[in-house]
Amino acid sequence: MIKKKVLIVDDSVVIRTFLKELFDSDPELEVIGSASDPYKARSIMKENWPDVITLDIEMPRMNGIEFLKKIMKSRPTPVIMLSTLTKKGAGITLEALEIGAIDYISKPDAASWDDLNETKIEILQKVKNASSSNLKKKSLFSSDKSIIQSTIPSINLSKKLVLIGSSTGGVQTLTNIFSRLPKNVPGIVVVQHMPKTFLESLALQLDKKLELDVKIAEHNTPITAGTILIAPGDVHTAVVKKSGLYYISLIEGNPVGFHRPAVNILFQSASKIADKNILGVILTGMGEDGAKGMAMMREKGCRTLGQDKNSSIVYGMPKRAYEMGGVEKQFSLSEIPKKIVEFGEGKY
Repeated sequence: MIKKKVLIVDDSVVIRTFLKELFDSDPELEVIGSASDPYKARSIMKENWPDVITLDIEMPRMNGIEFLKKIMKSRPTPVIMLSTLTKKGAGITLEALEIGAIDYISKPDAASWDDLNETKIEILQKVKNASSSNLKKKSLFSSDKSIIQSTIPSINLSKKLVLIGSSTGGVQTLTNIFSRLPKNVPGIVVVQHMPKTFLESLALQLDKKLELDVKIAEHNTPITAGTILIAPGDVHTAVVKKSGLYYISLIEGNPVGFHRPAVNILFQSASKIADKNILGVILTGMGEDGAKGMAMMREKGCRTLGQDKNSSIVYGMPKRAYEMGGVEKQFSLSEIPKKIVEFGEGKY
């Protein structure tokens, strides 16, 4: 078995030591170096290029964002950021994900051994998934940034609904899709696997960039055309139909498949409405959240589509949904915005 090569870049000796011991304990991983700043990391990389890098954000001499930009420009490589769950940390981490980082690891509030040990299973899983991700393909994201023209009659917009589930790689993917959508598209509800603080920052950042209005979903919020509602953290998000209109329903409950919000909860709620005017979209992500719910949607007459392998940063969730029969057809990332518009027009 060929081990995946890992490079650790962090100015904290406690975290560097912890991560090295953790990765050394896994037979699938090999630590090729541990650096306290990007300059030392670059020296290691000249001799032995890693399969995955864990990268701190706040470091002396050069911060993690600047180093990440250099990596993505010279030789795109899977990078996992180490970040805090603070509002400031959330904003910087989202910037890193948009630049090209695959995922992030949340630092504990106090950098003690006990706190770090609680996250070791998650860290190993994320590093191993990142090391075999699809990021090395530079053509992953479409160079076409033009907004798609829509001929959807305004009177029909409220009848349509688009539900999207995404996870690892989702920030870049969602931004790429939404930047090409016109104002006159059906209302969209998104479940993205992230902590509450990160989701709030994501909604704010997208709202500033896009033609569409982007908000965090609230209980009983009507889902209107030209609006993207992002499921909040620490609660499940579902949709209901009342008097011919779609509304958000927030549901308290335990994580489903380790996720809260869970894509399965959103998709299963759509299957209860059983409406051909609802489109389910499953995007990049590890695991199988959304697969069962999408199969239920399709069985009940809803429309569905999935992101294909070649354009997925992590072909986990779309693959499982396809295997379970939930995906009508798979499309590349560049095709998905067109299909959402075509769905609104009644052509898909």
